[in-house]
Amino acid sequence: MKTDSIIEFVSKGLCRVAYPPVWGRQDQGVSPGGAIDMFSYELGNIMLGYSSPAPALEIIIPPELKFSCDCWFIILGAAYESVRLETPSKRRSHQIIEHGTVYRAQKGARLKFGGKRYGFRSYLCLRPSSEVQLDLTGRKRGNYSSIATWSEPDNVVRVVEGPEHAFLENPAYFLNDPWRISIDSNDMGMRLTCLRNMPVVFLNNMISGAVSDGTIQLSPGGPIILLRHRQTIGGYPRIFNVISVDIDKLAQFIPGQIIRFKKVSISQAVDLLREKRGELEKFKKRYS
Repeated sequence: MKTDSIIEFVSKGLCRVAYPPVWGRQDQGVSPGGAIDMFSYELGNIMLGYSSPAPALEIIIPPELKFSCDCWFIILGAAYESVRLETPSKRRSHQIIEHGTVYRAQKGARLKFGGKRYGFRSYLCLRPSSEVQLDLTGRKRGNYSSIATWSEPDNVVRVVEGPEHAFLENPAYFLNDPWRISIDSNDMGMRLTCLRNMPVVFLNNMISGAVSDGTIQLSPGGPIILLRHRQTIGGYPRIFNVISVDIDKLAQFIPGQIIRFKKVSISQAVDLLREKRGELEKFKKRYS
């Protein structure tokens, strides 16, 4: 399925088509990629009844959209003060769209977004009505905090030690200090700034090593958290790694926002990942 066969852009925004990660090419320098907030992306596809993830629209600044066919849709991730679905009838009417709920749109209907309420990246998941006979309208995700029981509150991000963690003179500086997300951030990585310099011993002749989603590299300009569209190797010390379940959380932090880090063990990180995958499995059973 292609999103351009379902929607047209009436006005410009800042968005891209998100796909599931593609593994097996990191030895060629190609990262798996995928949606930055994979939980929102996967859950949206599950609620639309897909057996495998389909493309979705990952939105930072929303455009005005027009539906090219009858379809179902759901918006997850960042939420807006208001989202309206305007019908193409002569007497124009509109429907208020609730976050995390499946709706049906007629061909020609328009989707209009208000200002952001919270978060940074939204996911508009779509499915043509002709693809499935069931009525998907009204399926609800529920309150995020009630299903994402693995998530830390507010701005806390959990990490495990990285391969060069031992070269930090005082890791407590990194864990205890608040960090500000720089505006110089993108889908490849999130740069951090701090009010004071963090003591560190750099490796002058460090050989480039493999990196992964969530690797925190310590560059001369400060820490960089690698996101899903990262490079595959790097030459800066890998001091920590954000745990898998919190990478989705990073996707919703806004440039300028303050975050803090909390160290956990690898076994804790694995247990939290199992908990997250278990929650997705519950939704699969409910909507399969």
